[in-house]
Amino acid sequence: GFDGMEDDTPEAKEKRAELGDNLVTNVGNTFRTIGLQIGYCYYDSPICAADKATAPEDSSADLHTTTYPGCRAPHIWLEDGVSILDKFAQDFTLLRFDTSLDTGVLEKAAAEHHVPITLVDIRNEAAADLYQQPLVLVRPDGHVAWRGAALPEDAQAVINTISGN
Repeated sequence: GFDGMEDDTPEAKEKRAELGDNLVTNVGNTFRTIGLQIGYCYYDSPICAADKATAPEDSSADLHTTTYPGCRAPHIWLEDGVSILDKFAQDFTLLRFDTSLDTGVLEKAAAEHHVPITLVDIRNEAAADLYQQPLVLVRPDGHVAWRGAALPEDAQAVINTISGN
């Protein structure tokens, strides 16, 4: 019990230490939910264009940063001291880590269906590595809608998927 727990005795000190260890071990996991809080991923979402990669491990306690479609786009600081997340527009944001890639076909398909997309070029090697693909399309809620090493063969199908058409 808790009787004498607040006493200034070696026994009470031992009881308090035992209780503290028990709380950290057994109750602490209740509050270790960073993966659930900011690492949530919408697996198999009908408005995300899934790719052939294996979905990342799901964990409520641990945060696994990834650009797998449906997952929250990861944070990284850029050279100008701004978070990459602050580069996202209020509409869809197409992050381009390789400026030699022409994104016109995807932008045209989006415009034809009134899906606003803002192209943002990121010239940062660490960010490119973190984002795993040279093209990453981020939804207005900060989750990845699509990603690829090149433009999709059917840009219109991707736009239809991400816009729910």
